[in-house]
Amino acid sequence: MFMFPLRLFIMLCLMLYAPYGVSARTSDLPMRRSQPTSLTIMADSSLTVPLNLIARTYALEHDVSISTVFFPSNEQIQQISDGEDANIFITARTAWMEEAQQKGLIDVYSRVHLARNQLVLVASTQHTQVLPSSPSTEDILAMMQHNGNFILALGSANTSAEGHYALQALRYYGWDRSFEPNYHFLRNIPQLASMITSNDVLGIIFRSDVPLYPNLKEVFHFAPESHRPITYEAAVIAGDDMEEARVFLSYLQSHYAQRIFARFGLEPV
Repeated sequence: MFMFPLRLFIMLCLMLYAPYGVSARTSDLPMRRSQPTSLTIMADSSLTVPLNLIARTYALEHDVSISTVFFPSNEQIQQISDGEDANIFITARTAWMEEAQQKGLIDVYSRVHLARNQLVLVASTQHTQVLPSSPSTEDILAMMQHNGNFILALGSANTSAEGHYALQALRYYGWDRSFEPNYHFLRNIPQLASMITSNDVLGIIFRSDVPLYPNLKEVFHFAPESHRPITYEAAVIAGDDMEEARVFLSYLQSHYAQRIFARFGLEPV
């Protein structure tokens, strides 16, 4: 589990992405709340950059303190169940949201879809080989053996949404039988990114993960039909400050928030 120092992180992000010209319009934003409060958002790490940017704007507009926490959703559910202070839960796997609902941890009527992600094959920026637009199994294997490292780095399907969808895509293309002996499962995406860059191997992650790791580059986009839709679902966690949490959840669906998501490769639902 890790928690970002929101103000410093977002100031850096705003500087980096200022050329994109994203700005909030007053008409897009809910009215300011009269009572200052604090919110904790538990979300998938693939939303780190866009969610922190959105949270920063909301906090400034509404005089609210927002903390964002990013670690595997199944662990978040356990933390919430154990009484961890949190207000909104966001996950890229419906099964994990269903588990949270079955355990009575969320407001059932607050469940909403926020955005969709894409699945990409990535390599180290030092990798020189290029794949054709419609690669064959042999093309991928040739790229994998470029430096003698027959490894395909994947997130564990038990702890990583990326790994769950990656296995679906590999089956769709018929690559699973050829590549399965080369699978190397990692618990989370930071570990996966480190494996790719330090060993010059291939890996599969979400498109919105890529900006977090400047030493990674996209080499292939998996077709949307190769896996179930990667849809982020959010819900208010049962407990304190549910009213403020509902306001922020509505804000995440605003035109402004959707434009921020789009800047990082996420699609509207």
